[in-house]
Amino acid sequence: MKKPNTMEWLSKIIPELDLKMKLTFFFLIVALFQIQANSGYSQNTKISLDLTQVTLAEVFSEIESKTEFRFFYKNEDVNLDRKLTLKIRKERIHVILNRIFQNGKVSYEVFNKHIVIKKANNSTSSQVQVVPLPESYQLQVNGTISDSNGTPLPGANIVEKGTTNGTQSDFDGNFSLSVTDQNAVLVVSYLGFTTQEVQVAGQTTIAIILQEDAGALEEVVVVGFGTQKKINLTGAVEVIDDDALENRPVNNVSNLLAGQASGVTAFSGGGQPGLDESNISIRGNTTFGGSNSPLIIVDGVESTLNNIDPIDIASISVLKDASSAAIYGVRGGNGVIIVTTKRGRSGALMVNYNTSLGFQEFTETPTFTNSFDYATLRNEALVNDGNAPEFTDEQLQAFQNGSAPNTDWLGALLTPNGFTQRHHLALSGGSDTFNYSASLGYLDTEGLIPNTNYRRYSFRLNLDQKINDRLTLGYNVALTRRDIEEPRGGVGSIYSKNFREHPTEPIRNSDGNFVAFINEHNSVAEANEGGLQRTLEDKLLGSVSAEFKILEGLNIKGIAAVNQDYRNFNDFDKFLQLYNVDGSEAIGLPSRISVTESRRTNINLQALLTYEKTFGKHYIKALLGHNSIQDDFKLTQTARTGLPSSNVSDELALGDPDTATNTSDVELYRLESYFGRLNYNFDDRYLFEFTLRQDATSRFAEANRKEVFPSFSLGWNLANENFFTIEEVNQLKLRGSWGQLGNQEVIVNGAVSNFAYAPTFRAGAGYQAGGQLQTSFREGLIANPDLRWETITKSNVGLDAALFNNSFRFSFDYFSENRDDILAVVPLPGSFGASAPPSNVASSIARGIEMSFNYNGSIGDDFNYSIGYNMTNFLKAPTIDALPETGEVPGRSVGDPINNIFGYEALGLFQNEAEIASAPDQTALGGTPVPGDIRYADTNGRDENGNLTGQPDGIIDPDDRTSLGTFTPKLFYGFNFGADYKGLDLSLFFQGVGRVQNSLIDRAAHPFSNGGKTLANHLDRWTPENTNASYPTLHSANAGRNQVTSSFFTYNASYLRLKNIQLGYSLPESFINKFGLQKCRVYVTADNLLTITNSEFPDGFDPETLGNPDPDALNPGNNGEIYPQVKTYAIGLNVTF
Repeated sequence: MKKPNTMEWLSKIIPELDLKMKLTFFFLIVALFQIQANSGYSQNTKISLDLTQVTLAEVFSEIESKTEFRFFYKNEDVNLDRKLTLKIRKERIHVILNRIFQNGKVSYEVFNKHIVIKKANNSTSSQVQVVPLPESYQLQVNGTISDSNGTPLPGANIVEKGTTNGTQSDFDGNFSLSVTDQNAVLVVSYLGFTTQEVQVAGQTTIAIILQEDAGALEEVVVVGFGTQKKINLTGAVEVIDDDALENRPVNNVSNLLAGQASGVTAFSGGGQPGLDESNISIRGNTTFGGSNSPLIIVDGVESTLNNIDPIDIASISVLKDASSAAIYGVRGGNGVIIVTTKRGRSGALMVNYNTSLGFQEFTETPTFTNSFDYATLRNEALVNDGNAPEFTDEQLQAFQNGSAPNTDWLGALLTPNGFTQRHHLALSGGSDTFNYSASLGYLDTEGLIPNTNYRRYSFRLNLDQKINDRLTLGYNVALTRRDIEEPRGGVGSIYSKNFREHPTEPIRNSDGNFVAFINEHNSVAEANEGGLQRTLEDKLLGSVSAEFKILEGLNIKGIAAVNQDYRNFNDFDKFLQLYNVDGSEAIGLPSRISVTESRRTNINLQALLTYEKTFGKHYIKALLGHNSIQDDFKLTQTARTGLPSSNVSDELALGDPDTATNTSDVELYRLESYFGRLNYNFDDRYLFEFTLRQDATSRFAEANRKEVFPSFSLGWNLANENFFTIEEVNQLKLRGSWGQLGNQEVIVNGAVSNFAYAPTFRAGAGYQAGGQLQTSFREGLIANPDLRWETITKSNVGLDAALFNNSFRFSFDYFSENRDDILAVVPLPGSFGASAPPSNVASSIARGIEMSFNYNGSIGDDFNYSIGYNMTNFLKAPTIDALPETGEVPGRSVGDPINNIFGYEALGLFQNEAEIASAPDQTALGGTPVPGDIRYADTNGRDENGNLTGQPDGIIDPDDRTSLGTFTPKLFYGFNFGADYKGLDLSLFFQGVGRVQNSLIDRAAHPFSNGGKTLANHLDRWTPENTNASYPTLHSANAGRNQVTSSFFTYNASYLRLKNIQLGYSLPESFINKFGLQKCRVYVTADNLLTITNSEFPDGFDPETLGNPDPDALNPGNNGEIYPQVKTYAIGLNVTF
């Protein structure tokens, strides 16, 4: 049955607009705002004043000189010699006059451009005599609610503090409320305005003026080596708050980032507990010669995401452009993710306990055929290849009627669901001089395959101590233990074997013993009783900081941090006896133990000097810094077989000494950096930032170790200009940036290399001499002393806007990236005797746009809601822009995507011999094609000099391979909806990708490949009676001509996923306060609940999963032999004391 193609309609909600349409739309919106604006001069005019100790007369003159306002008053009514200091930024005349005459002795009236000042009447004086009232007396309070312009605020909430007694203002901002205490306090709130508490003090008539909430303007964002006000940011920085991370039933912080911020992709290679960390990239993968992973900073120190409990996180800042990331130089080329954990605040001890219990199930699992269908297809494949059938008619009948085995090997391997639990206890509090925050976390997840489990224990302590007015100290300690278990050989090995175990064979014989499939293995036995792989990872991240105030605005700060990882990998295989169906012994899987221990110690020293000063309308902030990083890594590995018992998982000495193997590795790395940053702000309107960093790294030869990385950015806050009078727009900022960064994470032979510039040697290898291999040391890698880091040039233009009292926020960015000096290997002739070294010979290019918006609204008094959306769309996906002029880089061509699916273009299936005879020769792909085989396009050939021509040559061979797409999406997005009503809250979060491909490879695509079995999808194979099939004709063994990477098995992998849904209820404070609780919330939540894919994508496979999780690999594909993605359901409790 064909699935509905939901991705087609989804693309329609993101229309592609040309420049003319965009500009027309923008000016239309502006015009509408102008029409809605009040035409009164006093309502539209905003005034800025910067006056210190001046007379009232001078204030009047300053206002009259800047505006068309004129003051009228009697000299005896006004004290014109009174001194005032006024620091006012773009306020209306009512706000300024309220501040000038706040003592209540003078009143005023504004008539358009005329301001009349007069002595206040006693009846309107703010000095009110309070008369005690009887306790049972009901005091009727009438009043009005307005903003600073005098505009009424309908629907404002007015509640008597400490009670449920309340009301709302009417359309004209009027309200009436009876209170029982003449000293009652009214709590007045309105969306987009600061909540205000007003004392009744016996008054019966009260005029309340609410101020716009400046929280959005004062919001501080964590950036590299410091913080900045969000309103004055000139770089592309996205912030993910803790609200988006809490109470999600996932094991790893990296899995929380997908769809949360524009520009950020996070793809999980599978759902195996403890090994489900997502591959994260910022604005796409733009290199194939180095790592695409961003730099992770946790509380100022480089770290990873897999050791953090999400509940400990206060915020995450994503630095995307050169301006924001250049401060990290050679480490920030792929973007930066800054994680800030929660810290204590002044106040009494607060205790929070958060727990959840749940279970998991797979999102998709392959469906294999039953024994009858398998046997039928197997016979068909053998006959197609000219061989005799394997199964007789009697056997087929037995499979069909159930008298012969019909084994569901995958169903027998998997457990029904995996239990997961999480507990987190946090304590925080402090005083004016000492704040603290401490937490304990425990996570336990049982996998859906036996002995596939994960446990994480975490402890975090953050302390801040103010020694005196000049010296402040900070201490951070984080300890984490991760305990990861897998069955014998690992999940990949178990799955691979399970894919080859046929439904016609039993798991156990009549004696109840495990049967050896083809005398080799039994995945169910090995997973349950074959032994255990256990990884223990201990991580310590500790830092101490001291900040000293030298002068007003001049501070110096030192940070010393140590990041230590210890890893113990114990691979213990028990002796496992397997049997034949008749009960006889088949094969004994040997016992073996392998222990790998590694330790990485990273020492990070930072010295920061900052200067911050405001003078008049000018603001500057300067930073000078030095960063020294020392990284040491050591590894040892030992292994032995022939253990005498299955209960000696840590006794290497008991193994056979003749089988002992020992290896070791040592890596050293150093980085010395100097950097500076200058921020300038004029009148909160014109913004400038300049950054410069020099790095010196040990990963390259001395001549190429140092490099300087500059960046600059500009910003313009249009909404702060006097000519900008659109009332509904609270913020409108244009910004642009340019800069250069580096990438030192160069990849050689599949791993980041510290010594690619120097020759290395391998023991145990050798050279051919006299027809035999002569064992000796052999050069492992030819050195290239000219290696250097990649150079990345980024530019960005953006717009930020906030409207309707900051309830609607919008951001738009256009970004461009050019990456040069990408490492690539140009093959040398085989006669050279060694592999060619990598060289900085390639470049790439990427262009795209990002957009995000958030809206917060309310309906009535109790119903609040929010809507958010973010999107990244590559106008030009990360593409190879240049390759060496001489030689060929395998699988890479100019114009191809970086993460290229490289293969043959399929033209369908051959239907008859005539089509085969008229088609180009395909025998180079393995054998002579037959009807039902895949037909390929002839796209390329070579001339007499061996150069590619780009023209058909009548032969299908590797030269005809081309780009079939990319497994990195060109479109990715997320949107969320939240609502709450009287303590009940609901949130939904969707995430999706588009314009992306994925391939099925190996046994997931090809039945009987390497001994594989058949999927239900394979029933729709080509036969003379089924020529419009989704699979080629069947072959009994590997048929290379149908198994090469091709567009036939490459699918549109676009999807839309309900990433999380959560329903919660917070018990009323009036109830829980009786039990000493501040907050009590219960909730149910689910992750990956629903996935909608393109109609062509095969059933049984998750579109997000790649068989090879390495994002830099060619043709990773999905072979189906990895731990699938999981759905998680949980119920939780969050209590604060």
